[in-house]
Amino acid sequence: MKREDVKARIPGITDEQLNWLMNENGSDINAEKGNAARIQGELDTANATIKTLRDAAKSFEGVDVAELQRQLNDEKAGRRKDRQTWNLRSILTGAGCTDVDYLLYKLGNTVEYEEDGSVKNQDAFLESCRKDYAAQFPAQQVADTGVQVNTGGEHGTGGSAGADGVTAAFARLNPGLKID
Repeated sequence: MKREDVKARIPGITDEQLNWLMNENGSDINAEKGNAARIQGELDTANATIKTLRDAAKSFEGVDVAELQRQLNDEKAGRRKDRQTWNLRSILTGAGCTDVDYLLYKLGNTVEYEEDGSVKNQDAFLESCRKDYAAQFPAQQVADTGVQVNTGGEHGTGGSAGADGVTAAFARLNPGLKID
């Protein structure tokens, strides 16, 4: 709006009134320019974000997201199984199992696990293993059956040096040597 246009439309307007009107109009125009600049900035940011997202989406063209998800789930399952097997091996080894691989094979997928990969009801599980696979826990078997091992040697006070065959043989080979 120009001053001349206002004077032509409003005959008899004073300079003071015209100055006030022009100042108010200028303030309104400046406020709208600020709003327009802010909105333009938001629009520029939105357009830049859209471009970035489009470029990122192009890098995934032809990728089978469902297949990637399946592979990720398979990897997680494999890690869970590895953790379970490691825990089971540790338990069996600690319990004195002599052939952990054999027992793992025999147990197959019958072992139940907690969410963290530990064996459910570990004590009951070990008791069942010791009962069902006693040959794999020989230390436990000896303790449970009360078996005594006999080495075949004489028990008691021990033998005498005079009756020792080694001493007699030494004396025969060295007849002049006195042995006390």
